[in-house]
Amino acid sequence: MIQRRKKEPSFVRNLGKVSYTYQEAGIYGLFMNECRLEAWRYALEKFHIDRDDIVDVGCSHGSWAENYRTLGFKRLLGIDPNPEVVEKAKSVFDEVHCAYAWDLKKVFPKNKTIAANGVMVHVIEDDHSIAFLSDISECLEDNGYFMYSVINAEFYVSSGRREWKGSESCVRFLATHRKFAQEANLEVVGEIGTFIDPWAISDLEYLVHNDEFRSRWSSYQVFVDLSRLLRGLSTSPFSEVLFVTQRRS
Repeated sequence: MIQRRKKEPSFVRNLGKVSYTYQEAGIYGLFMNECRLEAWRYALEKFHIDRDDIVDVGCSHGSWAENYRTLGFKRLLGIDPNPEVVEKAKSVFDEVHCAYAWDLKKVFPKNKTIAANGVMVHVIEDDHSIAFLSDISECLEDNGYFMYSVINAEFYVSSGRREWKGSESCVRFLATHRKFAQEANLEVVGEIGTFIDPWAISDLEYLVHNDEFRSRWSSYQVFVDLSRLLRGLSTSPFSEVLFVTQRRS
């Protein structure tokens, strides 16, 4: 009998094409990073998360190194499957390996704090999404935390956008992300809005074409302030959510 070869997961097929970061998005990238940083501060304080070491899964070229140092982490560890970015990451992290999540147990087998920023959006297939989370769950200490960002489909649908679903969709409803976490033996203990997409609201969508608006920091500051007001109260105004999880006992 001929054994059919399983299709490679999206993140393997697209290796090297998804290593860009907020640092390459100009003022809009600075806006996203500011809101994400504040969400992390909120989570670290609320859950008293250990800051001795952090393992960044999908660390790219180490773009979050400065953020992690700002947040108080003492030792930065990372993995990324793209060899083109690993060498640069080594210059700003304390230790980096060229590896996928399924290799994590070989290089960093037990950890108190693990992160995956902007990574889940690149894992399109449901089964690989669950496997990705499971590989990380197995490398968490009993009281450790895994924090990862997900796109909030509810936000876009409520803003008048079409629902994105199907085997090629990387934007899922939060209920689906919770289901994936549960199947990966993770308990979601916190959901924190990270950044607001200023022009995803249908009434404001015209602003995406306004170069003057996009070039002024004051245009973004109002959304930064709004995110501070709403963070911890609701995830519905946010286009991205930071999941704070722990391994189920």
